[in-house]
Amino acid sequence: MPNLLSLARIPLGAYFRRALTHPSGGATVLTLCWVTDVLDGLLARRSGTASALGSFIDSASDKVMAAEVVSALVTTHRLLPHEAALLFTREAGEAVVALSVAGHAPAPEVADGRHATAAGKLTTGLQYGTAIAATLGWRRATHALAWATAAAGVLAAVGYWQREHPAEPHGAPGARLQ
Repeated sequence: MPNLLSLARIPLGAYFRRALTHPSGGATVLTLCWVTDVLDGLLARRSGTASALGSFIDSASDKVMAAEVVSALVTTHRLLPHEAALLFTREAGEAVVALSVAGHAPAPEVADGRHATAAGKLTTGLQYGTAIAATLGWRRATHALAWATAAAGVLAAVGYWQREHPAEPHGAPGARLQ
């Protein structure tokens, strides 16, 4: 069930462009996307079915849905291109972190500690808020929320970097703190 909720965001994202003919319809689709985003992980954890595959499906569904929504908002001139770029600050940081660890096995404490962070959750909430504001035509709120999303995204990305690259004691390259 959790994976189906995650996957539901893909067709919802595709439908978003059509729903934009009525701003309240677009906002409703975004709200449904947010509800599935909250419920999928919650249900997986509570039912004991959380898995690496489920985490991948959730993340991939988020990225596809976000691309569909942002594309629709930019092409309908509800979101400016630079605001769209600001919404993906965290994702750009995630890509840098992924490239930095590509081909390296993570330390055991890192592999076991990969879970949602407060900064990551804040970024996601701000992304949804920005998209809803843009959908409803709230220009000032859209602009302010896009910048707030970028700031939260930087914090999230820095946290991911620190998680993947535990601190090394001074003078001991490659040594990990215990």
